Amino acid sequence: MNTFSARDKSQTIAVLTREALQSYQVIDKKLVRNGSVPIKTADVVNDSLLIDKTLLFSTGHVTSSTKDFYIYTLDLDNGNLHKNKRQAFPTTGEVKDSQHFYTLTSEAGLKTTVQQFSKTGKFLKEAVIDAPSVGTQVFEYGDETFVMAGTEDLGYDETYYRGRLHIFDTKNLAYKRYVDLETDDAPYRKNYSSMQVINGVGYCFSDVKRKRHDTTPMEPDNTLLSYEFATGEMKEISLTGTPVKWLSKSSAYLIYVLADEETKSSLRLVNMTTGDEYILPADELIGQSSQIDVINNQYVVVAGKNHLGLYDLLTGTFLDDIKLKKKEDEADMLVKLSYLS
Repeated sequence: MNTFSARDKSQTIAVLTREALQSYQVIDKKLVRNGSVPIKTADVVNDSLLIDKTLLFSTGHVTSSTKDFYIYTLDLDNGNLHKNKRQAFPTTGEVKDSQHFYTLTSEAGLKTTVQQFSKTGKFLKEAVIDAPSVGTQVFEYGDETFVMAGTEDLGYDETYYRGRLHIFDTKNLAYKRYVDLETDDAPYRKNYSSMQVINGVGYCFSDVKRKRHDTTPMEPDNTLLSYEFATGEMKEISLTGTPVKWLSKSSAYLIYVLADEETKSSLRLVNMTTGDEYILPADELIGQSSQIDVINNQYVVVAGKNHLGLYDLLTGTFLDDIKLKKKEDEADMLVKLSYLS
C-alpha cells in the first residue's frame, strides 16, 4: 500500500477522488506529487473530514446509479483503508471543524436525518430535523453541534429557503434550539445557503435579497452575515461588488469570486485574522466546481476543471499547473482539497 512520503506537511495538500487520495507538496514554487493511496470507490465522494491523522469520507448520492453508501476511514500514517456500508443516501453537505463525522440525509425534501460517527467510522447517534437539507453543513463548537439547513418560506412568487442553524448537544445529539440567519435591522429576508467558520465566527453569503412583503423580482445581494458561535451575535457586513461564487475550503481565509460593474471577475481572499486582502485574476482554471485553499500564507492552490493550479498569494502570479484527469466529464470526481498539516 502506497503511503505519503512527506512527514513535514506544512506545505502539503491532498486531492481526493474516487480513484485515490493524492498528496502534493510545494517545492521551489512547483507542485510535486509525494504520495498516493488507492481508493477506487464505486461512486462519487461526498464529505471528508480530517481528525488527527485519520481521514473520513463518504460515498454515494441520491442521484447515483449505485444503491450503496459507504463511510471510509483512511489512516494517513500507514495507508490502511476501511469502509463501513450504510443504507442511506447522504446530501452533498460538508462537515467542518468537528471531532465527529456526520452524514445528512434528505427525506423527500421534507426532513433531514443527521447521523453522527466516531473517527473510526462507528455509528454513534441519530437525530431528525423537520427541515429540508438546503446548503447543509455541520460544525462543532464547544459542546454543541450546529447543522446548517433551510426553512421554507412561502407567500412569494417563488418558493425559496432561508438559512437556519439547528443546534444539538454533541454528546447525545439532543435537539436544543435553532437560530434563523437574519438580523432585525436588515429589511431583507436572506437566502443563506452555506457557511464558513473562522476563529469561532461563521460567515455566509446570501444568494438574493428582497424586502419582506415585496413580490418584485429578487435582486443579487452584496452582504455577508457573520454569526459568533459563543454569543449568538449576528452582523451584516457590506461588500464592494457582488460575490458570484464562494469557493473557499480554507480555515483561515474567506475566498470568493467577485464580479465588478463591467462583469469582470476576480478572486478575492481575505485573511480573517489579520484583515489582509488579496486579489487574484479569476482565470480559466477557476470554474464553478473549483475548490481553493491557502497554504502556509504563501501559496494559493486551485483544484478544478481537472487541474491543480498553484499561485503566489502576494503577487497573484501563476506558478504551476498539473492535469489530474484525462476526461473532461470526470471533473465531479475531484471533490475535496484539504490540509494535511
